[in-house]
Amino acid sequence: MSVRAVEAGSPAEYFKQAIEIVKPNWIMLAVATFIIVVIAGALNKASPLIGGLLGPLLTVPLAGGLFLLVRDSANRQAFDFAKLFSGFTHTPTLINLLIIAAPQCLIGLAQYLMMSAGMISLSLLLLLPLLIYGILAMFAIQRVVYAGRDGVTALKESAQGVIANIVPIIVFALLATVAVFVGVLALVIGLLFVVPLIYATMMR
Repeated sequence: MSVRAVEAGSPAEYFKQAIEIVKPNWIMLAVATFIIVVIAGALNKASPLIGGLLGPLLTVPLAGGLFLLVRDSANRQAFDFAKLFSGFTHTPTLINLLIIAAPQCLIGLAQYLMMSAGMISLSLLLLLPLLIYGILAMFAIQRVVYAGRDGVTALKESAQGVIANIVPIIVFALLATVAVFVGVLALVIGLLFVVPLIYATMMR
């Protein structure tokens, strides 16, 4: 894979383009996001261990489905809600998405064990690697569902892309943080509309 570097200011332009991408199906994409949020929330409510250890095994394939829906919206194709669950219906794709999810499960397990042992401050140190890996995973998921890469190759290509575009990635992360904060202020419901926008911004 040839890694393409982008200008530091590009993420801001990507957000503008993302609005045009999601606009035709923003409500339906928000509904799809709501389903993912409900599933993740239910797992965490059932048990922090279940949420941290098993949550990614469900949410990563769902994220792959959401990326497909966002791409369809970009291509002005008919909205097919079933694609949200397509990551579970094709075994090779599911296996590769679970490979991407596995490190998140391990970090979640380590965080749970530390918190259970009373090492709260130490467990908070895992938030940074969890965030960094989360960004790598999001780009890797696209490589699986868009380009048919295997999980390991997708992670390698994602890491190469992030390293080559570290400044734009930081700018993107800051803009995404602001967007999420605004979504939370909008009675949290705003998040359902912000998340598809972030997915569309990351879609490359």
